[in-house]
Amino acid sequence: MRQSQTVRRALVGAGLAEVVTYAFTDPAKAELLRRTVDPKPVELMNPLAQDASLLRVNPLEGVLSAVGTNVRRQQADVRVFEISKTYAQTAEYAHAAEYAHAAQYAHAAESEPARTSLRPPSAQAGLKSPATTEPRWVAIALTGARSAPDWGGAAALADVYDAKGLAEHTIEALGVRATTGEGGGLSGFEPDCHGTLVTESGAIVAEFGEVAAALRASFGIPTPVFAAVVSLDAVGAAASTPLRYQALPRFPAVERDLAFVIGGDQTLTAAQIESALREEAGPLLRRLVLFDVFRFPDGRSSLAWRLLFQAEDRTLTDAEVNAIQERVVRRITETFHVTLRSG
Repeated sequence: MRQSQTVRRALVGAGLAEVVTYAFTDPAKAELLRRTVDPKPVELMNPLAQDASLLRVNPLEGVLSAVGTNVRRQQADVRVFEISKTYAQTAEYAHAAEYAHAAQYAHAAESEPARTSLRPPSAQAGLKSPATTEPRWVAIALTGARSAPDWGGAAALADVYDAKGLAEHTIEALGVRATTGEGGGLSGFEPDCHGTLVTESGAIVAEFGEVAAALRASFGIPTPVFAAVVSLDAVGAAASTPLRYQALPRFPAVERDLAFVIGGDQTLTAAQIESALREEAGPLLRRLVLFDVFRFPDGRSSLAWRLLFQAEDRTLTDAEVNAIQERVVRRITETFHVTLRSG
């Protein structure tokens, strides 16, 4: 309960509206959201309708349904979140259930004429049953403008970084820190616009990206949608970062800008270079910010970082900072085969 309240305060404070949707789903949509390795969905014994005969298999379903409803009613700018569960049969139960059904029907066929089963065993409902898993999630979906337009001009459109930032905001509100990772286990995102947030222990606590075009089209959404999903179970299992306070710095900081040119045929990410930058720069690096991305006509890209160095016990000399800078440049250029941009 406290976890949910913390999430609500954080996201409502960030300008999002909470939605509450049914946990039922359409089998056709469930197939779009399931991977072949995913567990079998939970079927309802007495569904309200054929398009609501399964329990939710993906946390994005509810928020995408809310976005679709708003867009169809001419509300083009939508920023919503939902705290929900997904449901799936455990592998052990699914295998046992199939074996039991086969044995039951084989025995019935020998003793009496075959009859149509009108309802499955009650255990298949899956509610509060050890035969199902019910992970908890926070799902976020954005489409349209990032904020309301004003006299300063039209608002910029929401993008994947808004979704990522809201996921980071949610995780930090729950006392956990995470860094950007790659890949992810949830379906529903475009393959080339899908990332994760990972704790120091390597646990994936959130995924974000652009919703796959085929999926949003199934919800009647014609415009791009950006989403994020936070696993409340994974966040709860992660070690909370204790609050630490430190005195304001007494000595001045030194800033340096470094830009690297990446070849058009290279598949490097900014996160890979940042990780090496932090590692090589050492403890005197207090802040690292990617502040510029420039794409050349020939396909090359230039990524520029601002590095801030500061010591707690002394004023850094130019010689100290120059030595760190030379070491960092050598590490990045030799490791990733990129060039330092000058001028």
